[in-house]
Amino acid sequence: MSDFSGDELGSEDQFGIQRVDIDFGNLKCACKSSCTRNCECSKNDAGCSERCTCTSCANTLNNLTEFFGETGIPANPCFHRWIMEESKGRGSPVDLTSEDTQDLLFRTLLGFNPTTPINTQPKGDEFQEFMNTGHFEWAKEWAKQSLTAEERTALKQQLLRDGFGGDGSNHFYSFCRRNWQEDKNTTHCRTCGECMEWREWHCGACNKCSYGISFPCDGCGGVSDSYAMTQEYS
Repeated sequence: MSDFSGDELGSEDQFGIQRVDIDFGNLKCACKSSCTRNCECSKNDAGCSERCTCTSCANTLNNLTEFFGETGIPANPCFHRWIMEESKGRGSPVDLTSEDTQDLLFRTLLGFNPTTPINTQPKGDEFQEFMNTGHFEWAKEWAKQSLTAEERTALKQQLLRDGFGGDGSNHFYSFCRRNWQEDKNTTHCRTCGECMEWREWHCGACNKCSYGISFPCDGCGGVSDSYAMTQEYS
């Protein structure tokens, strides 16, 4: 039986990373060389911490705490993929502490081009009340000219957590689709390396996503766990 998700225990993504199911509070690694493809922390979209005993650490997610402004928040899978792709393209790891990188990512979330004044209230669908009440209120707060530097930094990091963090936010930014997505409708398949509709599931036999969680795979005829559940109650 094929599994419903590309995130299953032992699944391998497009970078050859084997993902494991683990408690983030106890996550640690003991890499003997650089923390890259096989690092336990990186495989789970997290940076290394004081619990780790790795040497020559090269985990590109080590600056997530400074980037998000809070500890214990992993990157969401789509953001992690962007970091790895961007690092590969640049020929060097993405520095999440860089002002230029943060400005680029923050403007991406806001839907701003490089010349839009950064303190402008965003007007995209994600910041409309009918779409996301929380982000609508955030946008009104962000546009206040009376904000202190500390208040503005806190608001900025709040939106970065919402868009790029893997902490259970109802919405996330999809680099695959270049816009915000609701996590109940869209999920990022680590194996295929793309964001998919919730109706799609990853077939381990064919190693690709198949449409329709209640239908057998159109390639091999295998079924998802959700398909088996629907048969039990039919």
